[in-house]
Amino acid sequence: MAPKPVPATDDSGPKNAEPPSDSSPAYSVFTRWERRMMVLLVGFAMLFSPLTANIYFPAMSKLEADLGTSAQLINLTVMSYLVLQAVAPALFGDLADAVGRRPAFLSMFALYSVANLGLALQHSFPALLTLRMMQSLGASATVAVPYGLVADIVTAAERGGVIGASMVATNLGPIASIAVLFRAKYPQFDDTTIGA
Repeated sequence: MAPKPVPATDDSGPKNAEPPSDSSPAYSVFTRWERRMMVLLVGFAMLFSPLTANIYFPAMSKLEADLGTSAQLINLTVMSYLVLQAVAPALFGDLADAVGRRPAFLSMFALYSVANLGLALQHSFPALLTLRMMQSLGASATVAVPYGLVADIVTAAERGGVIGASMVATNLGPIASIAVLFRAKYPQFDDTTIGA
């Protein structure tokens, strides 16, 4: 039996090949507007971790006096917050991969909200330490899960720009905490005197 003839080729491939299709499959089922809204919400959620971490520092001496404890113990709350802030993204990232982004995100945001409510009502150092750790678990994972969400909804080529846009909120957290604390410490400065 004679071998079948092979079409003649040059550097561009076979002569009989079909032209590539202009309609490639969609990467995401979400529309461009829906993806932008998700990025906006993700950016807003990413604001909480740095806001919570930075708004605490100026209040440390007041907490020390109110709770009748030492500066070392108050510093322990900062250290425990930072340690859990480093560990939580790995834990919640795996949880988000296993159960889905939405349940993981809602559960950690609920944990964050409950911890904030508890912090507002607590009057002892053990409660402060425990609730700060819970707050860190909830808030710090709000940065990890959005990275996975962004990877789910945009192509690799778009990912850097989308992450950059959502990271703006992470950088606004410290600025917002300074504004809140300045307003609380110096109430005599209101909107009318700042611009004057």
